[in-house]
Amino acid sequence: MQQAKTSDSSNLDIIGILDEIKNPTSIRSTKASLKTVVKLRDQKDIMVSVTMWGETATNFIKDIKNTITNKVVVGFGGVQVSSYVSPHEDGVCLDSFDDSIITINPDCEEYRKLLTWM
Repeated sequence: MQQAKTSDSSNLDIIGILDEIKNPTSIRSTKASLKTVVKLRDQKDIMVSVTMWGETATNFIKDIKNTITNKVVVGFGGVQVSSYVSPHEDGVCLDSFDDSIITINPDCEEYRKLLTWM
């Protein structure tokens, strides 16, 4: 993934082109929670899935709908490699958390590089 960085042994910061947003699903354990999976890819066509939960997923979907461009780059800060990998997912699967930072079309050099490749 473009400019994957580790801030410690478990947290990752990634940036990539938004390739797909899966339909939100409701997961029920002790309480109902919304789950959304997005797929990002980079210039080498490496695909990464990021799972978002609850308000994070809801807010992300709203923010994406408000994006006026069809070229979307997303940066995630503070995600972790998933301990559960669905048999339906290829590649690396990451989980976001309430304190993960999600930026749509971030103002950074990596964003501009990805735009030229798209």
